Amino acid sequence: ARQNYRFAAFGDAGGRTALRWGLQRAAELGADFVLHVGDFYYADGDVEGAAAALRDAAVPVYAAIGNHDFHGGHRNRHREFTDAIGPRNAYFALGGVLFANLDTAADTVPAGAGRRGDVLAALPGRASLMTLDAPTPLVVFTHRPLDDPRVVDGSREASHALNRRAEAEWLRDFVLGVGDVDWIAGHVHASHAFEHDGLRQWVAGDGLGLRGEQARILVGDWTPGGAVSLRFEPLAMPAVTLAQVLAENPDR
Repeated sequence: ARQNYRFAAFGDAGGRTALRWGLQRAAELGADFVLHVGDFYYADGDVEGAAAALRDAAVPVYAAIGNHDFHGGHRNRHREFTDAIGPRNAYFALGGVLFANLDTAADTVPAGAGRRGDVLAALPGRASLMTLDAPTPLVVFTHRPLDDPRVVDGSREASHALNRRAEAEWLRDFVLGVGDVDWIAGHVHASHAFEHDGLRQWVAGDGLGLRGEQARILVGDWTPGGAVSLRFEPLAMPAVTLAQVLAENPDR
């Protein structure tokens, strides 16, 4: 227990140099823990590299599964993720805030089924036990956003969001019924903050640092009983580190 809490969130970093830099940057920013929003496994060596980077991290990491972590390489890739990284769906409470890790790497039919449905079904009961005057703050961290911010602002036609709109709408309605929600995702390799159909969404997919000085990492702060305040900070990846990332990810 403490008076103030802080986390950092980023994703789409692969499993080597960029991941290690993001974790280091989170520690520099004073994060108590990291929410990683998926896609560790881009290339050969990333499975082992990601596990080693997380073991060496200065702060705890809670990770969502990305589409590359689920589908990439071979049909058992998602099992490697659960063996080396963590569960595909889970939740925890800290300082009066609920955190839900939801798998959006694979389409779920129906939307409320499976382990993800079990986790979601537990949230309202858990929220009702918290003695807060305001709606319970809920932070969802996942890989694919419910909406592509570039489509929302009209700058892109093809969506890079959750594939099934019926699934996205079901998830939106459910989480908005739990509390005051911030939905943190990756998948789009940039950083965005936007609201659509009543849901605040944050895209923290700058983990590879490929946008140079524009690349950012998301930081969240709160005090027990209060709302979560989110903002972007520079990822501040050194040029020599970015050069190594580019060498490791030539097709990016």
